Amino acid sequence: MSAIALLLGLLVLSYMGGIVRGGRAIQGFGLPSGAEYLCLGFVFGSHVLGLIPEALLDTFRPLLLVGAAWIALVSGLGYTRIGARRIQLGSALVGVLSAALVGSAVGAAVWFALPRLRPELSPDRSLIAGGMAIVSCASTRHAVRWVVQRYAAKGPLSDALADYARASALVPIFGLSLLLAQTPEPGLIAIGFLGRVALTWAIGGVLGLVAVLLIGRGLTRDEIWGVIAGTLLLAVGVAAELGLSGVSAAFSLGLTLGVLSSRRPELVRMLRPTESAVLLPLAVLAGALVTLREAPLSWVLIPLGLGARFSAELVRGALLALCSRTARPAGPLVGLGMMSMGEITLACAVSLALSFDRGASKTVLAIGVIGVLAGELIGPLALRRALRRAGELEAGEPEPGRLSLEPEGSEAEA
Repeated sequence: MSAIALLLGLLVLSYMGGIVRGGRAIQGFGLPSGAEYLCLGFVFGSHVLGLIPEALLDTFRPLLLVGAAWIALVSGLGYTRIGARRIQLGSALVGVLSAALVGSAVGAAVWFALPRLRPELSPDRSLIAGGMAIVSCASTRHAVRWVVQRYAAKGPLSDALADYARASALVPIFGLSLLLAQTPEPGLIAIGFLGRVALTWAIGGVLGLVAVLLIGRGLTRDEIWGVIAGTLLLAVGVAAELGLSGVSAAFSLGLTLGVLSSRRPELVRMLRPTESAVLLPLAVLAGALVTLREAPLSWVLIPLGLGARFSAELVRGALLALCSRTARPAGPLVGLGMMSMGEITLACAVSLALSFDRGASKTVLAIGVIGVLAGELIGPLALRRALRRAGELEAGEPEPGRLSLEPEGSEAEA
């Protein structure tokens, strides 16, 4: 396959994602995070059909980086709200802390097991353990939305789980900025590790302030697109040049816009529909990028990481059931219901694979892809049963047109 043919195919897929997938996924004809496109990319990749060779993927590295950054930008823009409802501060703290608990459990399990399994991989110990923690801690907001809208769930537990899932996106993004700041460019050694982390977020924050000021001057819709695209590319380019995380800088840019811009509802309506249009081609390329030949010890790390994630989610569910009256009837199934991973996990895994030209980063990508697929098998089913136990699954009346016609960027977003 030539680069032009692949680009045209990705454009067609992007068109399908922007117009078709939003309603189709909510109706149930597809996985909540679009993980089926990861499988499609793997089949097209060098391991099966060979339609997308590894050499061709190098041509699309900038596209992958910008696509991952765009996903982070949209996530940051909508981070503080779910539709017209602002996320509760307490729920946000629980979501962040519980996601950090899950990621820490996975990272610790890999950190202590790796020297005993393969001592020669000790130089990549931080990358593998940290990378697996990053790609294992977030819960996609689409899983909760998928169950809530498809089965008309309604109640305090549904709202709380939606808040937890939305807030958990901060943990892998922040972890990614920490991991990339550990290996500085020569010019950034003097500012120290914490200074490099702060610089990553400051790049997006400063450019976000510039975008807020420009958009606030009454720009037209076309001019707003130019401001957003320009500031995003500048943030990603500056971060990449300094060896920092462009995905984290893009998230900071989106978060600044979402918090400070008076035109936030308009920005959400503009940008939210583009998420699927970017996610589907990114998922195909990420699946094709998975190279098991360059993924050392993946046959051990995949079950180790998934097992640690499963155990940590049970612990999280038990803690939530113990401390929260609304989650108590559901029990530990609440934790397993948060196992679905999606757009942020995929963006972070792709960014790690492209930022570190080592086999260890390909291992992290492979584990991230497998984790997304495994989460789709466990998460929605466990979430459905948890909400049924809590008496919320049949609490609402389904609205015939709502399941497929409302875009996620609308004010009625679940």
